[in-house]
Amino acid sequence: MDLSTRRGCEDLIRNIDKEGHPIDVLINNAGFGYEGDFISQNSERLGGMIGLNITTLTFLTKHFGGLMVKRRSGYILLISSVGGFTPCPRMAVYDASKAYVLLLGEALNHELGRHKVMVTTLCPGATRTEFFTVSGQKINALVRMTLMNPEAVAEAALTGLSKGKSLVVPGLMNKLTLWGLRILPRAVMAPVSARVMS
Repeated sequence: MDLSTRRGCEDLIRNIDKEGHPIDVLINNAGFGYEGDFISQNSERLGGMIGLNITTLTFLTKHFGGLMVKRRSGYILLISSVGGFTPCPRMAVYDASKAYVLLLGEALNHELGRHKVMVTTLCPGATRTEFFTVSGQKINALVRMTLMNPEAVAEAALTGLSKGKSLVVPGLMNKLTLWGLRILPRAVMAPVSARVMS
């Protein structure tokens, strides 16, 4: 199924519901990045990224989260990114999509938590996956220093989810990055991000 489309999302929901097994844990991990100057990026690919990173994530969370609320039990893990905390030129739409996931997850942690449904948002940094190949983003020396193994990221995510944490940021370097962003004036975030990622 093409989960970047609304039809693919609806087909997945319908097929799972047909099975009749309750979903106790939903991990919204599907997503991809797309590097390049905003104006020159392919509109169809941008639409697919928005569809997968935002639309499908939202409707899967709504559907299965609603069933969990009725049972008063369940866990939902949403995958955002350290990039969701800051604007990054040449990754503008990707980072904006991850900011959406971050804000959605933090709100739902409060909203669904009252119904015994735990919602955790994971914000990893650079991870050794196919992300860079798919997005076209280059791995510079600074990014290479912060690369985490996917197993360590997954372990941190599931530990945080089991404890009902609202936010999980795996890795010391990622935590330090977010601490630095908190004290950085917003006006300089985009220029700094552009320099770090170049």
